[in-house]
Amino acid sequence: MQKLASAIRLVRKQKELNQEQLGNLVGVKKSQISKIEVNPQDMKFTTIMKIVKALNIEVVLTSEGVTVKSVL
Repeated sequence: MQKLASAIRLVRKQKELNQEQLGNLVGVKKSQISKIEVNPQDMKFTTIMKIVKALNIEVVLTSEGVTVKSVL
């Protein structure tokens, strides 16, 4: 989950969004985005899906772990 959290932070920064802006797109508070990026064990699946949609990324789960692709 840490890899997913790191990818979310990276893509958010690449898209020049701060945590508050991403939170507004997703419908959550800035503090929740911060918690997700720091402590991904507390992520709710529905919130992850909203973030994936807002950032326009593709998440692939494999036996080796998680791969995140920016769809740009």
